Amino acid sequence: EWNYRTIEQMNAWNDIIAFKSCTVYENIVVYAGYLIGYDNALSDVFVLVNENYGEGPFEYYSESYLFDQWNPLNEDGTAYLYSDETIPLIPYLVIQEIWNSGHMNVIIKEYGTKISWSGTMGITFEVENSPGYSYPAWCQVYPKEFVFDLITHEFSFYDLYVEGANPNDNIPMVPWDLDEDGLVDSFDEDGWPEWVYSWPIYYPEGNKAFHENNFKTAHNDNWMVSVWSDGTKAKRFYDGDDSFAAWEDTPEIAIIISADYGQTWSEPIFLNANETPEMADQIPCYVYPGDVIEIISNNPGNYQGKIHLFYLDDNDFGSYIQGNGLNNGGILTYAALDIEFPDAWGVSIENEEVPQPQITMYNYPNPFNPSTTIQFTTESTENTELIIYNIKGQKIKQYSIFNNQSSIIWDGRDENNLPVGSGVYLYQLRIGGKSKAINKMILMK
Repeated sequence: EWNYRTIEQMNAWNDIIAFKSCTVYENIVVYAGYLIGYDNALSDVFVLVNENYGEGPFEYYSESYLFDQWNPLNEDGTAYLYSDETIPLIPYLVIQEIWNSGHMNVIIKEYGTKISWSGTMGITFEVENSPGYSYPAWCQVYPKEFVFDLITHEFSFYDLYVEGANPNDNIPMVPWDLDEDGLVDSFDEDGWPEWVYSWPIYYPEGNKAFHENNFKTAHNDNWMVSVWSDGTKAKRFYDGDDSFAAWEDTPEIAIIISADYGQTWSEPIFLNANETPEMADQIPCYVYPGDVIEIISNNPGNYQGKIHLFYLDDNDFGSYIQGNGLNNGGILTYAALDIEFPDAWGVSIENEEVPQPQITMYNYPNPFNPSTTIQFTTESTENTELIIYNIKGQKIKQYSIFNNQSSIIWDGRDENNLPVGSGVYLYQLRIGGKSKAINKMILMK
């Protein structure tokens, strides 16, 4: 039997464009994405969470992602990068905001404690006497991973590519100031600020980017793979740089990986017809990874996985339905890529300089009633705590771990010694105030 419901908060979005996706983790149902106002004065991330299998109300969380952006002067200080040519010393108002990120998936990671999705933030500027914001055609759009913590109810994001000096400081990377010292990194021969180009959208024409973006993430526990359809080189030719003529009709598949739940990310590899022999003469668009990463090897020093991909090998560059390219179809294409992951927590064996604490943690029995033993092993228990949360992120019980202690028995009671109800609970091991491991357990009465 089919049924449906409406969601109260969505019903109120009369003058808002909502780009969203949905995911489910056990009893948790989540919608997440972006809200854009028709007047361009709104650029929010949002999450709707229901912890009762979609029955009853959804909790709503949002945060504005409009960031002021400094407008750099040229090398001799006679003009701003963003200004009218006739009055170059009167700067336009510049911001970074979520930009053309409407096609993504949402995942729940870290044992049901965090929501994650990817998209972009772009640099935009306001033109005098023109309503809203105009979008510069200068390849200044950059992929991000957006995260919502179900325990703390905080939003954050990570600069996927290009990274600044602090990619997870919740301040957008500035493409002409990667060392984040407040100064332009370099100037071109004409004295204009130089920046790192990025256009993570396969089609180069700006107005079509609204439709032609695509960001997807797959994960297995701590392993994550993020992919998008990249058009940076095609965009540079489209904008007049003839040195990129070979890329005129050649989009790329960009793939980045993380081995530590997204705390750190690799630089991307790019698959394309010009440099990847297996893709010669192809036009790869709309790439979709499989939901999970196949495990090839999960042994210390030898972590390997396989990511499965589908994409459209277009017969002609451009989307006919958007008024570009021929209406001559394409081929749905499958590919797979073997990936060697670094050791957990992002430290590879070859480059390891600082020994990382080795941690294992589990509870038995699980499910349990009325008590369970939480077992853990770590090289050091100094300044270590074990914290138990309910699925809403509320702290239930906290234990201080003493020297050489390796287990805690939880009797299903809170800090007031009152019994808690049946459900999913999370237990987190923190060392020096930082989360090092988190697992889930189920109390069934």
